[in-house]
Amino acid sequence: MSIISVAMKVIAGVVGFFVVLILIIYFGAQIYTPATEPKKEAPAPVYNPVAKWGAEKVASANKVMALVNQDCKVFEDNGDLVVEMHNYMDDRNTLLKYVRAIADTDVILHGKARSIFFYDPSGKKIAKADTTYGVRLEN
Repeated sequence: MSIISVAMKVIAGVVGFFVVLILIIYFGAQIYTPATEPKKEAPAPVYNPVAKWGAEKVASANKVMALVNQDCKVFEDNGDLVVEMHNYMDDRNTLLKYVRAIADTDVILHGKARSIFFYDPSGKKIAKADTTYGVRLEN
């Protein structure tokens, strides 16, 4: 056996030893790594209407909703707002202005537009506001 072949076998053995050692360290570290805490998602920011719209506008919106609550039964249903009116409005222009005022007020107080359904005293749907078509009166 020549010195070169012996040297090659020694080098191959050393390289093989280091490859095995590196694999053991790499995979062993993964196997025996203690469990880490799962990443916590940042909480959703809290909507602050005063910061976005100003105190005056929020105060006005609260007054509008207080008046609406006196004249109507207002409640949430699966994230939508339902307004059941106690009085009829014969003039469609007045009704449209009323519905728009409530929809705009709801955006200020809740931070985003959502579906709002309006019913007359007989339970008939008379208007709807949503993010797709905006505010509209039913026929």
